[in-house]
Amino acid sequence: MEAPAVVRARPVSYGCVLDAELVFLPNAIPRRGVFASWGKGPGNPVPGTDRVELVFPGGTYGIRKRMVSAELIPLAEALPLLMSTSGNLRMRRSVRVWAAAAAAGVGLVARGRLLPTVGVGDTDVWRAGPLDPSDLSWLRELAAAFPPTAHALAVPDSRPMRLRSPEALVRDLWDAIADTIARSPAAPRSMASMAFAATEPTDVSDLADWLADTTDGLAAGARLSLRIEAVPTALAEDAFLAEDEEGLADDMPGGEPPGPGFRLVLQLRSSSDPSLIVDAAALWGQPEMVLARFGPQAETDLLLALRRGAAVWPPLARVLEQASPSAIDLDDDALASLLGPAAEALAGPLGDPRPGAARPSPTTWAWARRSRSSRSTCTGVTSRRDRRSWYARPRSATWRRSPAGSRDRWSCTGTPTPPRGSPR
Repeated sequence: MEAPAVVRARPVSYGCVLDAELVFLPNAIPRRGVFASWGKGPGNPVPGTDRVELVFPGGTYGIRKRMVSAELIPLAEALPLLMSTSGNLRMRRSVRVWAAAAAAGVGLVARGRLLPTVGVGDTDVWRAGPLDPSDLSWLRELAAAFPPTAHALAVPDSRPMRLRSPEALVRDLWDAIADTIARSPAAPRSMASMAFAATEPTDVSDLADWLADTTDGLAAGARLSLRIEAVPTALAEDAFLAEDEEGLADDMPGGEPPGPGFRLVLQLRSSSDPSLIVDAAALWGQPEMVLARFGPQAETDLLLALRRGAAVWPPLARVLEQASPSAIDLDDDALASLLGPAAEALAGPLGDPRPGAARPSPTTWAWARRSRSSRSTCTGVTSRRDRRSWYARPRSATWRRSPAGSRDRWSCTGTPTPPRGSPR
């Protein structure tokens, strides 16, 4: 069931209408969505002549459709009523949950969570987003509180018949609120174009590709981040192990061992669960439950973020040449630029965690910057046994001689985990 294109205006006291059950009817043009007030009880019908098709228990599959009388309330007129009745326990449960959803939708607009998108017929449409993990968590909690009467709409053309989910209807309401509030009476007079300002649909087919690219990035279910790893040369490792086995010399042969190379590893962070981070190379080997946390377009989100990031930091373009983007090696110049000006650029419009583009992971970023600019002494690494156990760990490191007079003979960079015997 979809809201009609135009709702007939009648002088109805909607305050008494909200004493009935309430359900939101979305429209292809979000701002034209309406609320249907129905079911005040036998002998006390809702005033009005509109008819809506709702779903009730019964029938072959346990649910059946039935036409009922209802009053259709335009969204712009329903919002003030719902905001004023929020928390009123005398209202029916369906009204209370929709009042809570409406208040949250207005809050999203107040926080600036608006996305310009292309709707049906290449027309201009505002939608609510991007959503924070806290917004998604709250949405799931609210949906769990929805009674059946609040989402008694059938999924179109579903066989067997299925109900619309509360989450989907609330998201439709938030889009409708965004598309309504953003089009204030003064908007057409203050903007050079009627697009995204006028209440009547405006053709934006010339902006369709750009808007689709931007919106997909802002509403991505997976965020790209970068991890920097130090990769020591084989010569440094072999020389150290040879010295340690002989136990005769404290100095590395040949003086200063070669410094490490650096590798940039792509990793994806779930938008719905920020604690979930997976390397891009290992993403598709994860269980189905884990993949669901990254959304249905995780690969598309990754490629879009890489393309935007490559425009700011060109070395990222090399990752796009790989069949399965995973990692690239960095030379000194690329690393210096990433930890300098490029980091700030990636942390801007392209690297903001909200849009979902790439920037170095905070821990590896700080560690890599320190490893390039100073010699981080590992307290407690004084004996050959400690140095061997440290070097044998499954991670990358490089060893350097400490300055003369230093308490520790060797210093190391490569991992923040302290060796055995050092303070935690």
